[in-house]
Amino acid sequence: MSFGQLKQIWSIMRLRNGPQVLPYSYGLLLVFMAIHMLIDIVFSGREALQWPNLLGSVVNTLFTAGFVYVLLQWARKMQRLVQTLLALLGVEILIGLIGAVMLLLYKIPALSALVSLMWLGLVVWNVMIAAHIFRHALDIRMLWGIALSILYIVLAYNVMVAVAALSEMT
Repeated sequence: MSFGQLKQIWSIMRLRNGPQVLPYSYGLLLVFMAIHMLIDIVFSGREALQWPNLLGSVVNTLFTAGFVYVLLQWARKMQRLVQTLLALLGVEILIGLIGAVMLLLYKIPALSALVSLMWLGLVVWNVMIAAHIFRHALDIRMLWGIALSILYIVLAYNVMVAVAALSEMT
């Protein structure tokens, strides 16, 4: 991820630009998918390299790709797939890094209440960013983008819970 791409992702996160500012690059998409999976693995903790965590990371990234694919296929806007995925994955990478710093700060007892409030803000910001990306990618109103964003987050969470439950059974 170059500094220019980081600036573009940051402008999307500030709701200034849509995914169309990102390059249409399959190579960059593969890099973003790999980083997305790596961040999931690293944030899994000390048992990060165990099979359930690796599987969860792959499933999480593939779920994101599948959700965006279905939405764009339904809207007949498949030409926007690469840039939409780049935007969503790039934002999730940066949100994940911000969340990691917040988890470190949470361990400081004097900051735990403040970090909890900041965590709520991060979740709301994440919903708004995803809604913004969906709005641009699908040419829909922001309210529909928010609904799709919430649906995406709820489904992604449930998929991850299901993967975790399945991996515990084995």
